[in-house]
Amino acid sequence: MEAVIQVSNLSKTYGSVVALERVSFYVQSGEIFGFLGPNGAGKTTMVNILSAQLTPSSGVATVMGQDCAENTRAVKSLVGVAPANPRSLYWRLTGEENLKRLLPLYYLRRGQGYHRIEGLLRQVGLYDWRHQLVGNYSTGMRARLMLAKAMLHDPPILILDEPWATLDPEGRLELIEYLRTMARDNKRTILVCAHDLALMERVCSRVAVLHRGKILFQGTIDNLREQQGLGHVMEIDFVEGADVEALIEQCARMFDLYHRDGWRLRIVTPDIGSSLRFLNSLPYDTISAVTVRKFSLEDAYLLMMRNSRGTAI
Repeated sequence: MEAVIQVSNLSKTYGSVVALERVSFYVQSGEIFGFLGPNGAGKTTMVNILSAQLTPSSGVATVMGQDCAENTRAVKSLVGVAPANPRSLYWRLTGEENLKRLLPLYYLRRGQGYHRIEGLLRQVGLYDWRHQLVGNYSTGMRARLMLAKAMLHDPPILILDEPWATLDPEGRLELIEYLRTMARDNKRTILVCAHDLALMERVCSRVAVLHRGKILFQGTIDNLREQQGLGHVMEIDFVEGADVEALIEQCARMFDLYHRDGWRLRIVTPDIGSSLRFLNSLPYDTISAVTVRKFSLEDAYLLMMRNSRGTAI
């Protein structure tokens, strides 16, 4: 596949503060790519550079071959950004009016623009509320209007910052399917920055983990599991009154990665057989519940963050 976003040795500094340090990654055409990292990792700085709102200190970022620092007008026509905070919306205007006021910015003719606005409002489920003031919208409705705004000029690339943050469970599932459809049928390339790792695992084909301005990992989620050398998680809930301390000592002799949270013990291991052998060695009357699941993106991410800080899981 063709790489439509290409970032090479990109750095951004603010005086003595390093926001990004020699970051390199790529996003392929029609791909949903996840950008992960804690607050302050540099994700917003990267988004601003890719959308030609910020100039890097060194390195190169290109969008469909256009340099984000040198060809800002071309890049802005290729990228649509939906930020997490809908500050750019006018709450005293209707949803439809918010979009109409942008038509001259994108050189859209009135008839063509009105037709596109109608279609977008239907797509994001706001058509019936198009004449309502945005100040009366719910937070989820404002998030959907931001998505429509990002797509108004029909860009081939979308950058979404925390798109699920204000949506209810049904809205989150609808957005997942909507993003998949856009990538699959419309060949739209989507870069998503979010903290909900369970949703990211469901929608992203590849991810990059950014921490303190550096990329710790990029690749598929299976690659991430393989890199960590871990495959399964067993969670054991003990009954109140059980001698958990003694059981923890027994666990420590068998496993390197484990975590106690109250009456719950979480064991991370590449070998499910060893976890089952440990389970079988425990007194049955001390156990209230057992869960075994595949090592998830969230598990891998948290482990990576702990390792980067030098702390145990």
